[in-house]
Amino acid sequence: MSEQVDDITVGAFQDVIDEWIKTRDEIDRIEDTVKPLSDKRRQLESQIAKYFEATGLEKFEGRLGGVEKRTVQYVNQPSEEGRQQFIDHLIATNELADVITFHQQKLTSWFKHKKEELGFEFKPPGLEEMKERIELRRKK
Repeated sequence: MSEQVDDITVGAFQDVIDEWIKTRDEIDRIEDTVKPLSDKRRQLESQIAKYFEATGLEKFEGRLGGVEKRTVQYVNQPSEEGRQQFIDHLIATNELADVITFHQQKLTSWFKHKKEELGFEFKPPGLEEMKERIELRRKK
């Protein structure tokens, strides 16, 4: 939208806000419909996995299509006790950068806290200054 502030009327602003609210409401209705379907899908997948386990089958062709069992390997987050040991290991083997990621909200919260604690001169290497963006929230 490239309108200048002087060109925006109250009516035009109201129209855009109304359309935004309708769109958000439609998205909320769709998400409310999808959640029970996702829950049902997970229950059916659990039942199918049990059938595969009980029969020893790796795949099965149904009337509407086939299903194939796949084994996925994964590792859980370290426990509180193991967290520091794992970090120490990554530092010792110079692999920390290969594994580490930052949760955006936690990083921002940490940054704000340090800024309050240490003042404006706080600028950790590798991070830019705090930025701002506008988020819109529906007022009910």
